[in-house]
Amino acid sequence: MVQIIQNYTRVAKKGNKFTYSTIDVIITNCYADFENSSVLTDRPGDHFALKFELNFKVEPPPKFEKVVINNYSNNNIKAFQTYLANSDFSSIYASTNVEQAMSLLDSFLNDKHSHFFPQKIIKKHDKFIYQPSQDSLNAIKTKKKLHKKFKSKLKKV
Repeated sequence: MVQIIQNYTRVAKKGNKFTYSTIDVIITNCYADFENSSVLTDRPGDHFALKFELNFKVEPPPKFEKVVINNYSNNNIKAFQTYLANSDFSSIYASTNVEQAMSLLDSFLNDKHSHFFPQKIIKKHDKFIYQPSQDSLNAIKTKKKLHKKFKSKLKKV
């Protein structure tokens, strides 16, 4: 362990005498990481500031990972529901082979799924909470407004 600061860091006047002391103790076992250390004496007051120059690289923050997801917005879900409600499934109903009917339904749903819920790329960061969609934020605001209305009506009763 090495004491980094070797100069005095405080000057006090007692009567006609000045006392000099090192009251800031910085001890490290990574002495090689310190390129330079000094005491800045041009500060007002009796305590001086310390200045360190360290020799190390700051790791860049992790980059955002790009993730491909499907866009499940409320508008896309409603459009998909409307399409399904108006779709003709007679060819699937007419099939007497269960495997064939399942295959037709599967291909129909997969095709329409990729049409109504297109893929989009989002940025994902390990250290941050995912940003909610605008639909989710709107739903939160609506719930908050309804809750305030409910509370205000309870106070009136």
